[in-house]
Amino acid sequence: MLNIKSNTFMRKTILFLTICFHCINLLNAQSQTPVSPERVMEQMEIQTDIFPIEKLYLHIDRNAYFQGEDIWFKAYLRDAFLRPSETGSRYVYVELINPLDSVVGRVMTRPQEGLFHGNLPVSEELAEGFYTLKAYTRYMENWDESCFFRKTIEIKSVLGAQIRPHYNFHYQNDEKKVDLTLYYTAGTTDQKIKPDRLLVRNKRGDMQNIRLDRDTIAHISFDLPLKNDQRAVYLESDRFRHFIFIPYETDDYDVALFPEGGYLLNGCLTRVAFKAIDSQGQGEEITGTVYNQQGNYVCGLQTSHAGMGLFAFFPREGETYYAECINSQGVKKRFDLPQAVSGTYGLQADALHGSLYIGLQHTKSLPLQEDLYLLIHQNGRPLYFEPWKKDKQELRFSWESLSPGILQVVLFDQQMRPLAERLVFSPLKNKPQFVLQTDKSDYRTREKVSLSMWLTEAGEAPLQGDFSVAITDDADVVIDTMQTIVSTLLLSSELKGTIESPASYLQENNPKANLALDLLMMTQGWRRYDLSEVLQGNYTYPEVLPETGIQLTGQVSRISSKKAIQNGEVTLMMTTPKGETHFGQVRSNENGNFAFPDMEYPDSTRFFVQSLNQKGLDYVELHIDNIRYPLISALDRINIRMKREPVRPVVEQNFKKAEERAMYDDNMKVIHLKEVTVVAAKPVKKEESRKSAYASMGTTVINFMDKIKNKHYSNFADVFFEIPGVQVVTDGSGNTRLVIRGAGSMSGNSYALIMINDMPVDYPDVLQTISMHDVASVEVYKGADAAIFGVRGGSGAVNILTKTGEDYMNNPVVNYNKQVVYPLGYQRPVEFYSPKYETPEQKSSYLPDLRTTIYWKPDLTTDENGETTVSFYTADIPSTYSILIEGITDDGKPVRHIEKIQVR
Repeated sequence: MLNIKSNTFMRKTILFLTICFHCINLLNAQSQTPVSPERVMEQMEIQTDIFPIEKLYLHIDRNAYFQGEDIWFKAYLRDAFLRPSETGSRYVYVELINPLDSVVGRVMTRPQEGLFHGNLPVSEELAEGFYTLKAYTRYMENWDESCFFRKTIEIKSVLGAQIRPHYNFHYQNDEKKVDLTLYYTAGTTDQKIKPDRLLVRNKRGDMQNIRLDRDTIAHISFDLPLKNDQRAVYLESDRFRHFIFIPYETDDYDVALFPEGGYLLNGCLTRVAFKAIDSQGQGEEITGTVYNQQGNYVCGLQTSHAGMGLFAFFPREGETYYAECINSQGVKKRFDLPQAVSGTYGLQADALHGSLYIGLQHTKSLPLQEDLYLLIHQNGRPLYFEPWKKDKQELRFSWESLSPGILQVVLFDQQMRPLAERLVFSPLKNKPQFVLQTDKSDYRTREKVSLSMWLTEAGEAPLQGDFSVAITDDADVVIDTMQTIVSTLLLSSELKGTIESPASYLQENNPKANLALDLLMMTQGWRRYDLSEVLQGNYTYPEVLPETGIQLTGQVSRISSKKAIQNGEVTLMMTTPKGETHFGQVRSNENGNFAFPDMEYPDSTRFFVQSLNQKGLDYVELHIDNIRYPLISALDRINIRMKREPVRPVVEQNFKKAEERAMYDDNMKVIHLKEVTVVAAKPVKKEESRKSAYASMGTTVINFMDKIKNKHYSNFADVFFEIPGVQVVTDGSGNTRLVIRGAGSMSGNSYALIMINDMPVDYPDVLQTISMHDVASVEVYKGADAAIFGVRGGSGAVNILTKTGEDYMNNPVVNYNKQVVYPLGYQRPVEFYSPKYETPEQKSSYLPDLRTTIYWKPDLTTDENGETTVSFYTADIPSTYSILIEGITDDGKPVRHIEKIQVR
């Protein structure tokens, strides 16, 4: 039987809550009583109950990987208050996205003893460059992608130390066109290398075959995309593939101004925060002057951190103001301030002597009223709500009484309309502390390390919690100190947009960091709920429910008319990688739709699906829906520098270790051979499991059986991206076609011949009818190799061989009602391999131990005494190791700790 879960409880709960909420709204509408703190508290609690928030952080073992390695991760899924999430989300998705914003790796992990952890393989075929690691749950799609976890990592090639790209950019026509000059050298030398071929592709899919001049220099010209997230190009030579980010030449910048509390108040000393950003979205350092409309000096301004700054002045009634700014390149620009207003209120916030002070401002023409209310809340959970007393100009709150993280302070009138607001950051109190103790002061290679750890609250009471530990070689890895579990869960997850070096704002006992953090609160806010609507009883409901299982859906229709078939029989046979077989059967509805709901299965599970009509006949067409994943929007380019730095000795050693490790590691299959000349018949690549009658004539023969399972391609465009020289395009009728670079296809108007199992296919959009999971291998023919196909092969040919050998064209009716698919399933747990050297034979093993990640444990917990232990063995190269621990205590406090050990 299929493992099918039920959503009945969730549906009944939502229905019950909906009825209750309508009743509450009705009572509120009939009530004429003044606002009560109890009612406001209740309404906000209702909103957070029906639409809870999820936060997600990913701890990975390091930030840079070579092709063929694994990214080991631990996902911390929590609610808004850092408690274990109660939404019921069962799956966390982790994706690897290349600089052209294509998903090149995806895994789905489910809880293992309540913890989410796994590994994401880095394909040996990935190009060198900076990639984005993204993690999310389906429930988090209720908000935009700013809620998803993102982290920039580097993918390196073993050849990276041997082949070095050098490039320069020249911009034309106001940056609408760019000229790229590129050449390669051998390692750290100045000796130029001439590739046999050089291809370039940008995000729009344009691929060019580049000619090199006599000096082995390539000159590439192309139009720049209008969107910032498309400023990357893919370069492929005969031995090296990499990405280049196209920098901005322009010295343009923008300045946004944010009066504290929301308004410039006439006659009141008003503080104004501002943020200057350059064309890349990074902070721009500026200075400037504020003038009134007559051009008279008002005050000066200057950035203090990451393009942010603060100035204050007294706005005068009837006057307007502007700021004249200049950046480091000497570019002057003018920015208008908001119009000064009368008849409203403002809020000021100051952190002094361990307390938060909230001040109320109002213009002289507006006396302080009795019917004002102050609300302080965190993610919809009210911490304070009281009327503002007329005799008070300022309120004091102890930090000890406020939860750590971002707080929103809002001033309301009697109708619960917001008048002013301010974000503040409440520091983490009684910070948890780890104490580590090793059994020795230093160690030799291949020696056992025993590590004891104690976690306490501010060095006193022991704490229990859930943690992960990564131990890495400092010669290979630089620990990321700018994006941590503390900065993500307490800061980044609460703000929309890009934050440069978020952990730098949380430095302890650093007044400059505190000032920068307050500027961040004033310039970069975000609201998950519309509070004025909530306090009116108008609640927001999630559109996407938490995912508790996986669904397989589709449609059944007539072959000729495409008319939906009602009550059609759909049978499913599911075979797991271990050979376990399960069956299921459903009926299609009046629209021909069917669904196998809430299944759960491991990755690489094979689904055979067959459909019949009401009479049990197979003359029907079966369509299985592709699983929808969140669309990829503009990825974060902050802190990405896609240019190669000179090879430092420590980095060169890292490359040498990776190259030597590739000789012994089955996963790292990159082998570099020096160029030789072979005089013989053309070799045939025989890695495919099934060959065609033309296999010996093919230019390229590639086996996709394992690749498709591992990568979970969603369409043939992703598959053919792996094959050099093949491009997927759309013709004028919207059909998917293939173009092969080479004679007869340079114009881009001639399409390649497509064959399935050696049989030419002539009907449009054939690629959309094939399940890519049925493909065993793909053969590409171009140039003289395609001559065997005559005129039809003049633009090249592609032969797709299926696993079963069935001829899609000869038996279209038989195959219309059957499909085989391999949808993404949950990842089976794999233990991180850490060698042991317990015996003399193990210590004297000839196999080199060149680990970069020395040890990884994602399921570390502390006992009632706050204690836990781990043990591991050192590797072969003397170095220092970094021990990085991240996690969350049982009472919801994020923890991060780093220590070093010496290996001699």
